[in-house]
Amino acid sequence: MKFNNIEEQAAFLNGYDQKYHQISAGTFQGQFHHALLDDDVKIYIESFNQTLDQRGATPPNRHAFMFFMDSSNAAHLGTQEFLGDDILYLPPGHSSDWRCPPNTTNCVIDISRQLFEEIIQGNLTSDKVIRKTFMEKKLIRDKDYTTLLRHTVKFIFQRCEQQSIGTILDGAKVGAKKSLCELLFGMLVNQELPGACLDIDALSKNANLTNKIKNFIKDRKGLNTDPSQIVQDFGISRRHLETIFKNNIGITPSKYIQIVKLNEFRSALVAEKNLKNSIGDIAADFDFWHLSRLAQNYKLHFGELPSETRKNLRVSA
Repeated sequence: MKFNNIEEQAAFLNGYDQKYHQISAGTFQGQFHHALLDDDVKIYIESFNQTLDQRGATPPNRHAFMFFMDSSNAAHLGTQEFLGDDILYLPPGHSSDWRCPPNTTNCVIDISRQLFEEIIQGNLTSDKVIRKTFMEKKLIRDKDYTTLLRHTVKFIFQRCEQQSIGTILDGAKVGAKKSLCELLFGMLVNQELPGACLDIDALSKNANLTNKIKNFIKDRKGLNTDPSQIVQDFGISRRHLETIFKNNIGITPSKYIQIVKLNEFRSALVAEKNLKNSIGDIAADFDFWHLSRLAQNYKLHFGELPSETRKNLRVSA
């Protein structure tokens, strides 16, 4: 399924409350492929042509495993490097914050809590081991497991392409589910060996501070977050703020704030509740008072004018 609307692409992974911000400039194009074995196991493969900030969280009744389908891809999890053979495990209710460059191919394996915990409890009896192994977010760097996962996912998608999922025999679907879930279960158990799992929170002081400031800006949709306000709220110098953004994000804090505001303005522009509101009224909600300058910056970033975004939305509807 192809998307020209970044909000529609973000919403396709149902229940994860994903929020995307387009960081690079240009017209957005993305796509999702999915194989829904049943309500218990769903596999999604996503790609896009822009650099995106992506935030979301697993639903309370789902486990998720996230990795690249191409080992040459790389991204950042917060400000922490996420390499081509890494896997992120998210238990129910855990969040993730990504910076993904264009032309990466991301896979999400989404498993129901009931199914996965039946497998866990059928193999383990210690509540302490279960909590430590399966209820904590993990960043796993294991080329062998990632390669096996890619092969398994590719095999499932090849079968789905050859025949519709509805015509695949129930026994074959059960076998695919079992193989995939047991592989993931074994991978997590194996990560309890000393040194097998990366410390997902082992970031430098400046990297952690950058993440906090980024979230501060995004949570406020870029409003009332000018650098002077950030410096005051976080008790740091303007020079230090500029340095940590340059080192960890690659752009100035002012530029990042502008990008967040433009993305939030675009989201509001296409929101159903605002379709009767004028572009000027919506712009005012985000402290954009010079409409000609807004239109110029908007087109530079998204490849179209705000009015064209509105027009394209009506055409697609």
